[in-house]
Amino acid sequence: MDPARAEESRRQVDRLESEIESLRSGHKGMYERRYAEFFAHAKTISELFKSSRAVFHGERERLWAEFQALCNEVRQESDRAREARISNSRVKRSVIESDIREAYYWAKGANHVSDLQEAERRLQLVNERLKDGWGGFTGTTEFFESIAGNDGKLTREDRDFLWEKWREAKDEIRNRRAWLCELHFDHMRGVAGECLNLAHSDPRAAKERIKRANQEMKQHPLDRDQYAHIRENLDEAWNLASQTATSRHQEWRERMEDHVERWLDLHRKNESVIASLEEQVERCEEMESGARSSEFADRVRVWIEEKLDKIRDIRRTNEELEERIESAKGKLGR
Repeated sequence: MDPARAEESRRQVDRLESEIESLRSGHKGMYERRYAEFFAHAKTISELFKSSRAVFHGERERLWAEFQALCNEVRQESDRAREARISNSRVKRSVIESDIREAYYWAKGANHVSDLQEAERRLQLVNERLKDGWGGFTGTTEFFESIAGNDGKLTREDRDFLWEKWREAKDEIRNRRAWLCELHFDHMRGVAGECLNLAHSDPRAAKERIKRANQEMKQHPLDRDQYAHIRENLDEAWNLASQTATSRHQEWRERMEDHVERWLDLHRKNESVIASLEEQVERCEEMESGARSSEFADRVRVWIEEKLDKIRDIRRTNEELEERIESAKGKLGR
């Protein structure tokens, strides 16, 4: 036997054995073997066999059988891992699909913006669950699934399926929001019309209704153009109510000032009448004291009482006028 060849054979055998052992013990992750790396390495070893021409036939057969057995074993292991991954992915897919379905039906039956917000919240949770691993799930789920060797990865097929369902739910949220916006827009156009009508007839009631309308707009969805349209109408109603109120206030002031002037004039006339009656009472009292008969004195006394009654009545009237005048001046800020 050629010593040189024997030495080269030994060297090549050692290298093949080292590579096979490295292939056997390497390329392992936390949960499973890294199969792509394993088979890439196996391809390199296969090429190494072709270039190791100095290895004797018996040794070559032994090493090749060992190498093939390892590759077959890992290939079967890879197939089982792939089947397990598909099975685990389907379990996760089923859970997430159920989440998406719930979000979809929250959107489909939404009658208020809070329902749409709940649908959005559920889809956001789905976003977390679609990532690799167990983000978005409970710590208990992550613990037990990890122990079972499930890394929480979805197959591409399952991921694509779920994203399609996610987009359907997102479209339903968008469509339902548009429907709610249109429904609320119709309602708010009616409210804005009501406010405009009230602005002409009852400015105070109009402003109270506009305030309530502003709260309604915060609680219900409108798109940007719809919001701007209703906002413009409500602002127009508010300005019109302010103008109407100003005009009516001016009319009221003019009426109140007219009343005050009329009451003051009446008060002055009444004071003049009282003065005249008081003069008449004085003359009657003189006539009473100079009466030549008791009958005439009694008649004059009746005249005096009648005039005093009139004076008292007129003074009561003037007191009422004074109260009205003072009240009106207070309201006018005078």
